[in-house]
Amino acid sequence: MSLSCSIRATSWLFGQIAAFHLPRNDQVNLIRRLGSWVRDGGVVLATVSLTDEAPYTERDFFGVTMYWTNFAQATYEAMFAKAGFRVIDQGVIGHGYSDVDAPEERHPFLFLERVPNA
Repeated sequence: MSLSCSIRATSWLFGQIAAFHLPRNDQVNLIRRLGSWVRDGGVVLATVSLTDEAPYTERDFFGVTMYWTNFAQATYEAMFAKAGFRVIDQGVIGHGYSDVDAPEERHPFLFLERVPNA
């Protein structure tokens, strides 16, 4: 994956990145780069996985082939810390599907602050 965009540190940034659709190496590099895109004191809201999930491909995800993989929450926390962030709050969010027999999904979220002079 090439992230050759010209983002400079900013006071605000909104984006939704589905990192779990990226290979693990690319997730690590993305989080590292995120540390240079957010100014000191800036915040990031990240939804992560509670458990480690080995890479796999789902052949028919709404009509397309989709790649998935996750690190465990503790691993994501360590990667964000290495990129210069600290957790200032965390919790769990959930959602369901229109199919009443489908299980509800629950995902941890991390509210992170870019540490000054990290």
